[in-house]
Amino acid sequence: MKITQGFKLISRSKSFSLNLFSFFILILADIFLANIIFYGLSEQIDQITNEYEYFPRKYRQAFIQATWVENNIISKISDDVLDKPIYREKAFHKKRHPICDQLDLRMDVVKNTPALVQLFEQRKRLQTIYQNYDDYQRNKLNLAETTYTEIQDITTQIGKDPAVRDLISFVFSNQNDKTHGDDIKAYKRAFAVKRAGYGLLFLVPIIGLLYFWNHRSNKKERNLSIIISSHFMLVALLPILFELARLILEFLPNVLFKTVYDFLISSRLISIWYYLVIILMVIGITVLIWILQNKVFTQKRYVRNRIQKSKCAQCGLKINYEYEFCPNCGNHLLRNCKHCGRPTIQGYDHCQHCGRQET
Repeated sequence: MKITQGFKLISRSKSFSLNLFSFFILILADIFLANIIFYGLSEQIDQITNEYEYFPRKYRQAFIQATWVENNIISKISDDVLDKPIYREKAFHKKRHPICDQLDLRMDVVKNTPALVQLFEQRKRLQTIYQNYDDYQRNKLNLAETTYTEIQDITTQIGKDPAVRDLISFVFSNQNDKTHGDDIKAYKRAFAVKRAGYGLLFLVPIIGLLYFWNHRSNKKERNLSIIISSHFMLVALLPILFELARLILEFLPNVLFKTVYDFLISSRLISIWYYLVIILMVIGITVLIWILQNKVFTQKRYVRNRIQKSKCAQCGLKINYEYEFCPNCGNHLLRNCKHCGRPTIQGYDHCQHCGRQET
């Protein structure tokens, strides 16, 4: 087969086909459009706060995982006080759980106390020196022991400060509170709904424009536009399918999926999990294409659109439907009604003379 030989994409018009080069360019355009849509969808959804921004990692460690304990809480506070980020994250201005803001208010009091900041800086400097001592300095000169004592003295001094004591008391009194986990779960469910809504706000106008283009192309029988708009519309529908699937998964029992997933990992059969995901995706896309092909862009609608324009349903030639055959392609234009016997137009369900339906 020559490389320039026609590559059939639709069966509605036997007189039109794409060559292999055009088909390849169309596939590249599909991939480019899919990337643009998914990127735009990601940017759209990024405008709302997800559950990890609502209750960030640092606060989960402090209140839910309770990793801020007596022997390290001063170090945790020190890391936060001395942390000077080059830029602020986008999530900084997003909605957060009230307890996160309450912790930050107490942390800001510590940060805005110059004497405390100086103690934290001195403590960190001594810790760096202590970690860099070699064996000789540790064992012979006893420098490590002296430095360690200084660090402990500064740590004690920091811990006696009222602002630090208030912060520590606040953290310990709010640890292991089950309401925090319940709040995160509730927000996660709400976020799933909002994410789907924001996604549809972005995708529906694109689908609408592509549908309008495809509809106009079908009316005017612009075969190239029909192919391109159909491809693009299918590409634009895929993110909607993914968003709906993700929304459903958010509301299904996580225990079932976690149990299956953990079992497959423990059995070294994790590949089965991905096989199932691929199979479900293929089934979903197949169903979507079937709906588009058989319920939205049907052959019957295409044929009747041509008949209404006095064109041959097969080749599109302008034709008089008083004749029985198309002189261009030989398509049978009329059929005899089974009820009254008179000739009626091929392609309609009812006879134009007696109005009875063909069975």
